[in-house]
Amino acid sequence: MLCLEHQKIRNRRAMVLELKNDVDLYRSGDLCLDDFTGKATCIARALERSLTLLPAFNEACDTARSFVTSASQPVFSRQFHGCRHYSISLVGIHPKSRIPVHDHPSMVSLFHVIEGRVQATHYDIFDQSGQNAFVQLASCSGKVLEKGDAVITMPDIGNLHSLQALDSNAVCLTLQLYARQEREPRSWYFPLASGRRSNTALWYRIQDKEICNGI
Repeated sequence: MLCLEHQKIRNRRAMVLELKNDVDLYRSGDLCLDDFTGKATCIARALERSLTLLPAFNEACDTARSFVTSASQPVFSRQFHGCRHYSISLVGIHPKSRIPVHDHPSMVSLFHVIEGRVQATHYDIFDQSGQNAFVQLASCSGKVLEKGDAVITMPDIGNLHSLQALDSNAVCLTLQLYARQEREPRSWYFPLASGRRSNTALWYRIQDKEICNGI
C-alpha cells in the first residue's frame, strides 16, 4: 500500500515537471499559446484522475459540492500538496461568492474545472495613483469554463482575473508553480466607481490579502 502511494506521488510530480517544461518551451518561443494551453489542459485532467484515487480527495469534492458560502469562509479550499516549488489544491466556489480580481505575481497557475461552470474575467491596468492603492481597471476578455476546461495564468498571460461560479457550486483543481522561493506580495482589487465614458473603473488595491489556498 505504501509503495502504491509513493507511485501516486511520483506520478503527480512528473505532471508538475511536465508543466514546468512546457512553461519553459512557451517562454522560449518553442511552443505557441494554443498548444501550451492544450497541453496544460491534458495535464490538469491527468492530475484530476490521479487524485481521484485518494479517498480524501473524493471526500473533499463532496464537501465542495455542498459548500455554502459565509463571511468567514467565502470559498472552500483543501490543499493536497504544498512545498516551496508548487502547490495542488481543490477549490469549491459558491455562485453567490465571486472571487475578487486578483493577481499571481511570479507564479504560473493552472485552474481546472472538475464540475460546474465558471466565468473567468481578465482585466488590464490603465492607470494607478499614489502608492498603488488606487488603480483604474477595465475588463479585457472573459470566458465561461465548462467541466473539463482549464485555463493557465502567468505574469504575462491573464494575470489579473476574477472567478464566478455559474448556476451551481463549481468544483475546481488548481496547480500553482512558484517561480521564486521568496514569493512577491499578492494583490486583490475591489471596485469603487465606474467610469462614465469608458469601461474603466476605479479600484482599491490591497496587498497580501489571502482568500484561500489555491486561489
